[in-house]
Amino acid sequence: MNLYKDWLDKGYLDKQALGTKYPDAETEFLSGKAAMYPMGCWFVAAEAQAKKDFEVGVFPSPQLNDPSTPRLSVTPGANYRIFKAGKHQKASEKLVQFLTTDRAAVAGQLKQDSSFRTGYPYKLSPLADEVQALLDKSTGHQAIAGSGEYQMPTGFEAEQNKQVQSLYTGGDAADGLRNVDTWLKAHTR
Repeated sequence: MNLYKDWLDKGYLDKQALGTKYPDAETEFLSGKAAMYPMGCWFVAAEAQAKKDFEVGVFPSPQLNDPSTPRLSVTPGANYRIFKAGKHQKASEKLVQFLTTDRAAVAGQLKQDSSFRTGYPYKLSPLADEVQALLDKSTGHQAIAGSGEYQMPTGFEAEQNKQVQSLYTGGDAADGLRNVDTWLKAHTR
């Protein structure tokens, strides 16, 4: 929060950015009106199709504690589930096993969703190669967001966003962090 507030105070971030819609932000970046665009891996498909006269690169979000080891927040894609009440349990198990172990099936899913998985690189663009390299280098240092032990209480993202957005209107980083901590203590899973 302190680093982000410092970026805002130095003018590195547009204080009007909160009102920018997703497609407008993408267009501004791909037309060269923005130097950085914090985005997920799905952006590589849009970048690969864009007509632009500059190269796009990628880097992991900076971290203060151990900058030598890239760390990524990973949202698992293609989460397959078999419902207990399903009528075709064995067939469902066979399908999930195929979809998660067959190399061609996994690669096809990843490419279709512009997703990435260690050991399954595919050719899309130079930016996709960079994203894959980041993922491979960060193995063992990934936080899997949104599931299992890493799942945050419902509403956390909205509260976190509210506190970060308060920085745009002069809010204090220390207050924002305290507010997030207070919210988390009141909303345990």
